[in-house]
Amino acid sequence: MDELKFSYNGVGIAEDELLEQASVLNNYREHLSDIVDRGDFLSPEAFLCLPSDSFSQKRIEDVIKEFSLSNLEYVVVVGIGGSNLGTIALYRALFGTQTSDESIQRSLPKLLFLDTTSPKKMQAVLSILKRNAQNAESFIINLISKSGDTTETIANFEILYKELTQEFGDIKSRVVVSTDNGLKLWKSAEKVGFSRFPIPKQVGGRFSVLSAVGLFPLGLSGIDTKALVEGALVSREKCLDEELLKNPAIMSATLLYYYYQKGITVHNNFYFASELESLGKWARQLTGESLGKEFDTKGETIHSGVTPIVSIGSTDLHSMAQLYFGGPRDKFTTLVSVQDKGEDISVPEVPVLEGLISGLSGKSLGSITDAIYGGVEATYKKLELPFMSIVIPEVSPYVLGQYMQYKMMETIYLAKLLNVNAFDQPSVKGYKQETRQILEERVLGGEDEKTL
Repeated sequence: MDELKFSYNGVGIAEDELLEQASVLNNYREHLSDIVDRGDFLSPEAFLCLPSDSFSQKRIEDVIKEFSLSNLEYVVVVGIGGSNLGTIALYRALFGTQTSDESIQRSLPKLLFLDTTSPKKMQAVLSILKRNAQNAESFIINLISKSGDTTETIANFEILYKELTQEFGDIKSRVVVSTDNGLKLWKSAEKVGFSRFPIPKQVGGRFSVLSAVGLFPLGLSGIDTKALVEGALVSREKCLDEELLKNPAIMSATLLYYYYQKGITVHNNFYFASELESLGKWARQLTGESLGKEFDTKGETIHSGVTPIVSIGSTDLHSMAQLYFGGPRDKFTTLVSVQDKGEDISVPEVPVLEGLISGLSGKSLGSITDAIYGGVEATYKKLELPFMSIVIPEVSPYVLGQYMQYKMMETIYLAKLLNVNAFDQPSVKGYKQETRQILEERVLGGEDEKTL
């Protein structure tokens, strides 16, 4: 089967120097291999064990089959951040990039996402369900929260549950909660009578797409999750390879660290396929939360981090290329292209507007994209801007499973080089605490919550 192809032709560093720096990660790579061999779900890197967790995968498949026997039309994923981004990334990469969830052109069941406290988005989802759902068996609500107390997620669920209960009656059997076993959310869901999937305690939200967090809603939508997991397994093996030049996660992490030391602290993930934009946003969270740290592992203040940005070719060439090519040299770029673009369409041989662009007549949109990509790559080389490239053979569950596993492992290797904890996010707690304090003060003060 097709696999990702990596090229380091534009990195601007000698191979022997690159290997010398990469060798620092050998001990950690061996440690990760040991975690995988033992199936150690108690380690901080427990996410590495998810592709091998056949027991959980079988349970998820069984529950999917149970729900698939009903007239399922919609699955509402209620989550935010890591509980949501991986699922959105895969769903939109495979089914389309329309601006609203409900417009994605595919057969039922469809996934709808409630990932922010937007009244308009809530009303849109409620409208879809009330207008189209025949009965309670037409939908499932998948409430996902790693912490169990995410303000946006719980608020959205409570509103959704109340509205749909009023419309369809008892819907307890249509709710599935994914969270840590033992948390207040788990206990509350158990008390009410909701079905539950456990998220392994050591698997953080941004690393959880290959758990029930992603596999359950994606499987309900008809995505081949077995192929997704198979791709992840193949990638995990490569990213544990002791031959460093064949280990893409170690190579890219080393490159990012090499340039970070030179003051190049922005990583531009440049996708030449618009359907991968949400995949880039998933990768952005992975980098931002895992590497942006105030303290190192020894508790010393460092304020480190690689700033991830997402670009889409060729759209962003008409908004950001001037900055990328002429602006500050603070960016390392990963160019990502797709080899098989699916069903293509060509410019007419005889154009209506003659004589505007030579060589365009009869060319397919895919070949034009390839030409633009080639022009961008050549420009990076000419300007001696550091970059690497990844070719995705096709946008499929198998290949996307490879890519996501690679990105997760790239991230933890880079965290090791930066000497930071990839698995916590203490600075995020600040806004959450302030938000709750404001909400509590307004309740105590008697303010109408509609003014929030």
